Amino acid sequence: MFSLLKGLHIMAKTKHIRTRMSQRAIDQELLDLARTHGVVENRGAVEHVILSRKTIDAAIRHIDSLRKQFLKGRDKGGIVLVRDPNGDVDITTYRLDSYRRCLFRKKANCVTRPV
Repeated sequence: MFSLLKGLHIMAKTKHIRTRMSQRAIDQELLDLARTHGVVENRGAVEHVILSRKTIDAAIRHIDSLRKQFLKGRDKGGIVLVRDPNGDVDITTYRLDSYRRCLFRKKANCVTRPV
């Protein structure tokens, strides 16, 4: 499994923010979303990180698009992209479940990788 919020660290919190988070039902995950996807505005000695409804709606549209693409790939049984070792050139692609030769034959050149 992968994490969408990989690399974030929890910042130190004042008593004030802990109280306000509790009063306003804003949890750490929402703060992480704001930190990751919000717009930073410098206002004097502090920064305001703003996660607007418009920004959230755009992110949801992007996630919906990704979901649609993942479902399309799943419907195909998964896909395989063959490329050069440097990753500079895509050579070919095929459906994962369309190439089962290694499952039925015991060949020396059939290498299976754990998923």
